[in-house]
Amino acid sequence: MGSMDDLRRRVPGRFTKFTFLRHAQSEGNSVGLRQSKLPGTPLSETGKTQAQKTAKRLRGIHEKEPFDLLISSPLLRCQQTAKILGAALQMEAQTDDLIREIDFGDSEGKRDSELKDDMARSRALSSEERFRNKIGKTGESHCDTVARSLDFVKKIIREHPGKSILVVGHSDGIRFLFKELENRSLETVYQNGHLPHCEPMTVTIDNETGTVAD
Repeated sequence: MGSMDDLRRRVPGRFTKFTFLRHAQSEGNSVGLRQSKLPGTPLSETGKTQAQKTAKRLRGIHEKEPFDLLISSPLLRCQQTAKILGAALQMEAQTDDLIREIDFGDSEGKRDSELKDDMARSRALSSEERFRNKIGKTGESHCDTVARSLDFVKKIIREHPGKSILVVGHSDGIRFLFKELENRSLETVYQNGHLPHCEPMTVTIDNETGTVAD
């Protein structure tokens, strides 16, 4: 049968490959700060090291199976991560608002340590209730975020069918997108928690069916 990359070469234009990764650690992440508004905090020194290590890994992949496009969330931590990756891959990043951070509503700018009661109430909900619950009362739900992420995937497939896309985004947008694409349970997604920083996750979509290609 060969690899998925072999299949993409045999049937050009039909299978679009996405490599998603959460941005490197930001200064805000290091203190549990909720930040969905532009620009957000810059990368921490740890984050810069994470991005550089990932850039080396991706460069090896890029030399064998080149990425065609590098796309980033507009928030500073993502753009800085993408800039480090782009320097290693000799690519310029573009931004897309569809993959921005989840809107934290009235919890914007607060630390997790200030929101312990709210977080406990959220964890007490069923997985389905939690999925649809608005963060910070006036923000987005995880359901809202995955809808944006799916719109992004559909847009890219429409505009760049068959290409290999490297995407720097945010934990909630990516983990709930993979929940939808790979039929993961909500319970599993919540149990696993946030994604690690700068760890690539790859999925290939069959453009004709809109489903994950096995």
